[in-house]
Parts: sequence; C-alpha cells; structure tokens
Amino acid sequence: MMKKQLVIVGITLVLFVGLSGCNENSGNNNENKFVGKWTNLEAGFAIGIFDFYSNGSVKTTWIVDEEVLSTHSATWEVKGDRLLVNGTDGAEGDYNFIYSFSNDKTLVLTEEYMGQTAGPYTYRKS
Repeated sequence: MMKKQLVIVGITLVLFVGLSGCNENSGNNNENKFVGKWTNLEAGFAIGIFDFYSNGSVKTTWIVDEEVLSTHSATWEVKGDRLLVNGTDGAEGDYNFIYSFSNDKTLVLTEEYMGQTAGPYTYRKS
C-alpha cells in the first residue's frame, strides 16, 4: 500500500512540475505582434517601412517622393519595453526604440539615441 502511494505521489509531482511550464509566458507575445509589414503614418519627407520576420530579421525601407531612397537588412529583438534593431547594413549604428501597441494594427515607436529621443512615430500594420 505504501509503495502504491509513493508511486502516485511521484507521478503527481512529475505531472505538476512538467505541466507548470505550460502556463509560463514565454515573452513572445509582443514579439509575435511585430511580425509583418509596418508603415509610418506620419510621413514627413520620407515614408518609413519595417518588414519584421519571425526569424529575427527585418528589412527597413525609406521612400521619398514615391521612390525608394534606401533599403537595409538587419536583425531585431525585443527586450522588455525596447525594440532593438541591430546591424543595419549601410547605416551607422543600431536603433533602440521604446515601443507600445495601441492595438494589434498600430505600433508607436520612440527612438532613443545618445540620450536624445525622437518621435513618437506611429506605424500601421498592413
């Protein structure tokens, strides 16, 4: 009888520990929201477009007067309330944005660079 109770307690413990990891928030919820094409809604002289891919790559495109001014490839990651765009080819430095979503289709980015901020800039997912 005692052996049977130990087996039941052991199985229960293994199931409890194993299944408790299923409820953990992996932190990917916001990362998944980024995936897709985002276009700047407040286009001044240039329209900015971010194409975020689930493999961690991003393509940035800048359009002026309906012509592509530049396109860069980079990687991206989310750390807390920060969106980091790293290793842009042909561009100096990396980008550090504070981000927020007002819904699944609207992204607000504020750039931080050398103690200064620029923005906020609103992007719409297409």
